[in-house]
Amino acid sequence: MVLILLLAICNINAAQPILSWLSFRVEVRNILDADYEEEYGYPGPDRQFFTGLNLNW
Repeated sequence: MVLILLLAICNINAAQPILSWLSFRVEVRNILDADYEEEYGYPGPDRQFFTGLNLNW
C-alpha cells in the first residue's frame, strides 16, 4: 500500500551586508519541523539552522 500526502516543507533565509564585500547569512530549513519521507524508509531531516559569511569579490 502506498500512501501519498501533500506536504509543504517551509524554508527561510536572509542575508545582511556588513561591508561592501562581506555579508552575514542565516537559514532555517523545515521551519515547521514536518515529519516526512522523500523515499520510503528514509526520513527527511528535522529542523536545521545554518549561519555563515558570504565573501564577494
